[in-house]
Formats: sequence, structure tokens, C-alpha cells
Amino acid sequence: MGRVGMIFVKGILAAGITAAAIGGSAHAADYDRPIFYPETNGGLSGMTGNVEGALAKSENDLLDSRNWSIRGSVNARVSGGLNIQGDLGYGKHDFDFIGDGSSYYGTLHGYYRPEEVFAVGAFIHGAKTDLDALGSADLLETRMAGLEVAWFSDAATFYAQGGYGKTDLLGLDADHLMGRLGIRYFLADNIRIDAEGTVNRLSTDIGDIDHASAKALLNYRPDGLPVSVYGGYRKDWLEPKSGGASPGSTDSQSILAGLRFHFGSDSLKEEERNGPIWSSAPILQP
Repeated sequence: MGRVGMIFVKGILAAGITAAAIGGSAHAADYDRPIFYPETNGGLSGMTGNVEGALAKSENDLLDSRNWSIRGSVNARVSGGLNIQGDLGYGKHDFDFIGDGSSYYGTLHGYYRPEEVFAVGAFIHGAKTDLDALGSADLLETRMAGLEVAWFSDAATFYAQGGYGKTDLLGLDADHLMGRLGIRYFLADNIRIDAEGTVNRLSTDIGDIDHASAKALLNYRPDGLPVSVYGGYRKDWLEPKSGGASPGSTDSQSILAGLRFHFGSDSLKEEERNGPIWSSAPILQP
């Protein structure tokens, strides 16, 4: 097997590891949380947000994983309808037969939201995952920028995001395209159902890796309390390709659960209508 073939086999192995980690880190895509800011005539004001802890158990064709993460999201109104949202996260992955890994990410969103009708903006994003089995070498490192838009009805939020960037996968440089569609539907002010689908394509000189995911969550916040809980399910598919041919695909499924602490809002719906609305999920998410 030539050098190119060996590199691609290494890419397939990384893809399998990636699939397990991707599934386990699924819960976070949902960074829409809390925030209520007072009406002002300008100036940075009304910063509000959330902090959460989450657990996930993933089953994969190649290996299973257990994951935990801590993440936070904060939003601020700058002036008029201009807003800034920032997201940070850290997570640990425990892979069967391989060992532990760590993930980090950060995303900054700048957007315009004149009323509770629509929002449009842009984001920059960076994420990194390392694996102890590789001598703490980077498994995946991503830098991306993109656009995002959202529309609000009385009972739901609809949003779309698209981005382009560069990803390093075990030394393989890849062009990275990402697209995401989602809906958050309110059964009541403190009960919300989330559904989201994401696709990623990593294109290298020797082949492509396609990833797709679908996720559903149920969120509940007791009246009068600054905490909420959520649980759900996510399915991931990963397929490497070389010369138009695929040596095989792998998939994973994950059970998700988390606890959030909210500051600056009285209900899930109030948070959604006045605070951070954007997902911040990297392809490998803590």
C-alpha cells in the first residue's frame, strides 16, 4: 500500500474515532439559551446567559464513548438591534479501547435583530480535539466563518447557518463546508422541543469525509427557578470517500442529558425571544 493509501487508511481510522466523539458531544448544538436585556438607547448592556453541564453515552460501529462537558453562552445588546453572542466549551471523551480525549471550542456571533421577528448575522468559530492515544496530538482542529439567519413565529424559532473554513484531521488539511437547519417549538413558555440537522464535508487532496447528524431534545424549566433540564437523542453518519468510491460508512447513536443554570430570564421562551439564539456546534463538540 502506497503512502497515499496509508494516509487515507489513517483518515478512515480517525473518521471512526470522530464518529464516536461526534455522537457523544451532540447535546450542545443547542446554544439558544437564556437572556433578557432591558430596552436601552445604546451602549453595551444587558449581558445575560447560561452555564450548563452535560453527559452523553454513544454507541458506534467501531467503538463506544462516554462524554461530559461544561459550556456557557452569553449575549449582549450593543446598540439598537445589534447584538453579540459568545460561546465557550470544554469536554472530555472516554473511548473504549483507546483512552481519553479533550475538546475545546469558542464561537463569536455578531448579528442584527431589530425586533422579535427575524435575526441575521455572521460568526467566527474555532475548535480543537486531542486524543491521549495519539500522544495528546491534535485529532481535529477547525477554523471557520459563516452566515446565519433566524425567523420567529409566536410558537417557534426557525434558523439556518452555513460556514466555510479549514480543518486539520491528523495532519490532513481539508476544506470544510458546514450547513445547519433547526427549529425550536414551544409547547408552553417553559417546555420546548428542539430539532436540528447538520451536514459537514471535509475535502482533502486524497478524498472527502461526509458527516451528517440529526438531533431532537426536550427542554423543561420549572416555573420560578433559574435552572432547566433537557434530554434527547442524536444520530450521526460518517462516510469517507476516495476517488468517488467509499470504503464504507459508520454511524453512531447517542443518549443526551444536561442541566443548565440561567441568569437574566424568567422562562425558556423569554430567553429565546430576547437572548442568544445561535447554535455553536463544532463537528467534534465537547
